Amino acid sequence: MKKIFSIILIFCSFMLIAKNKKKNNKKEQVIVTTHNHADTVVVSKPEKPDAVIGAPLFDFSVLTSKETVFTNKDIPKNNSFILMLFNPGCGHCIATTNALKYKIKEFKNTTILLVTGNNLFNNLQEFIKDAGLTADIPITVAAEMGDMTKKIFEYKGIPQVMVYNKNKILQQTFYKEVDIDSVQFYLKK
Repeated sequence: MKKIFSIILIFCSFMLIAKNKKKNNKKEQVIVTTHNHADTVVVSKPEKPDAVIGAPLFDFSVLTSKETVFTNKDIPKNNSFILMLFNPGCGHCIATTNALKYKIKEFKNTTILLVTGNNLFNNLQEFIKDAGLTADIPITVAAEMGDMTKKIFEYKGIPQVMVYNKNKILQQTFYKEVDIDSVQFYLKK
């Protein structure tokens, strides 16, 4: 009898989770974890829903190195999007920027945006120089104007490269040492 009750309880829990999951939009979807002990089901919201694979691109505003405002609405409709969170003094960030720069022709329909914290805005020109970025290379370097990095930075290493397809859905996130060929693969999904 105890076994039958446990099976019914587990079945009802899964039915309830499935029902709730259908009601939630992408930002509200839950992560379901089951524990083997005591047959319990724990439901929790992700800590940073805008950084979860499958999340739509969020609204943001950044101040570019040319002192203009760039927002998510400035990304052309059919372009894929690469968002790289970086620190101007980071060697991995410069190396990843160089790798993007050398393959820039392969990113023809992709908008590339590099963003650092607002307190590092004065370091952008030095980073641009160190990375060898010139006006003819379509990579925008900027500093956040609000709490953008607080919403998406996952503290797993920098740079943090987030790859969005042309529908502006997050496909993959890379940390620290980034393989550009892998970035290209996820842009096409």
